[in-house]
Amino acid sequence: MINAGVFALKADAPHGQAAEVFGRALQRSTDLTDQLALNVLVYDKGLGTSVPSRCNWPIHHATPAWDAERALFVEPAMPHDPIGILL
Repeated sequence: MINAGVFALKADAPHGQAAEVFGRALQRSTDLTDQLALNVLVYDKGLGTSVPSRCNWPIHHATPAWDAERALFVEPAMPHDPIGILL
């Protein structure tokens, strides 16, 4: 399941059709429809994604490490890349 908590696209990305998928999902439910729409586009429609976890880190999956020297959260495994967004 791709986390749709935070995501961004280029203006010309084919994922822009998410609005149509999202609208159809809203006719059935309001629960997790944004996340379901994104997953339908990636898995059902074949639109890819290449976003690393550190761009949208769900802390319930793994506790991030704190880099005191740089004063920021980082991935817990080497090479300890900075985490952009914590959810």
